[in-house]
Amino acid sequence: MSLKKCLLISSVFYIPAAFAHDILEFHPNQSNFETSFGGGYTFYEGFTNNHYGSRMQGYNTSANVLLPVMKNSILVPVIGIGINYSDVKSASTFNLGSERVKAKIRSLSAEGDIGVKINPLEKLSIYLLGKGAYSFYNGIKNTETANSRTAINKHFFAGLNIAGTYNIFSNINLGASLSYNRHFMKSKSEKANTNFNEYSANLIATLNF
Repeated sequence: MSLKKCLLISSVFYIPAAFAHDILEFHPNQSNFETSFGGGYTFYEGFTNNHYGSRMQGYNTSANVLLPVMKNSILVPVIGIGINYSDVKSASTFNLGSERVKAKIRSLSAEGDIGVKINPLEKLSIYLLGKGAYSFYNGIKNTETANSRTAINKHFFAGLNIAGTYNIFSNINLGASLSYNRHFMKSKSEKANTNFNEYSANLIATLNF
């Protein structure tokens, strides 16, 4: 991994963490944080790689840590860091001469989050988050009878996430989330679109500490 990529990944994690350190110094009684785990359906719209189509679908998994700015409030500003893995394939198989081909994309990303947590009821929480992320691992390849690969130089994305959780036991919460991300990708061969949309629907579980 190049020094430039290492610096980009470090900045995604360092900036929210440094901001959180200042917040916790300003609020010395604040010690809570939340860890969330999620997974679900992912859909890419507008992606093209050669002639393999623009509709991609698959799954994603994620793990995040959120730090609240203040306690015991209906509206709580939060910041966080996380990691996300996605695996999607073209929605259909395409015939290229004698070849039957599907495109496949895998990405592993580091992300930073900022937004608000709303507590309208004692056991109900709603999250509205903005996200910025850098994918430090990317793979695009063509499955079935062809097995070519496309090398990715850069892959960033940013978007919005809305989630809701309900406390079911002690510090355990279950819920769901919907997210939209705009991706910016550049390949060495220039055969892949630089911009495409992602829509994801996940089931999530959070732990409060």
